[in-house]
Amino acid sequence: MKETLLLASLVFGGFGAAVAQQYQDQATIGSPVRFGALSEEKAISRLTASNKIENGAAAYYVAGQAVTLEPGFVAESGSIFSATIDKVESLNAENNVFTLSAFPNPFEDNTNVRYVLPETTKVRHTLTNAQGLVLRQEDSEGTMNAGSHETSVEGRNLPAGIYLYQVQTDKANQVIRLLKK
Repeated sequence: MKETLLLASLVFGGFGAAVAQQYQDQATIGSPVRFGALSEEKAISRLTASNKIENGAAAYYVAGQAVTLEPGFVAESGSIFSATIDKVESLNAENNVFTLSAFPNPFEDNTNVRYVLPETTKVRHTLTNAQGLVLRQEDSEGTMNAGSHETSVEGRNLPAGIYLYQVQTDKANQVIRLLKK
């Protein structure tokens, strides 16, 4: 097990992880945060939550003007919850920044990968396991326009573990770590 973790650390160290995010002006959260999961949600101005945070889960909500907890919101005993009013800046294609994120992550059956392209370009998607074995690879047909895009990663047939999802363009490369429960 230590060898696997060390190898995963070496694999992660070889890629620049995507930290820049694209945030909406307003966000509504209704999906539960399950045991063992970490949820970090942000909105530029307002965030509204009516979800459940289960025992053993952690959720951090940040918005520029208001975080509203509506009827139905529950943070169970044993969970970690934080709501903060703080400046949230969104990085997007207008800022000429290539971004990559996935939700939910960790995931059970599938996850949605969202990415923002700063310019029109060809795109290659690659899913690898922690040892670097390519499990899936797909090239875009022609070029993709600048802006926001989303794709679903099917994980029902994947064993639990750590995976890397890479979005590669003619000029840049972003990798995000995915955790399959």
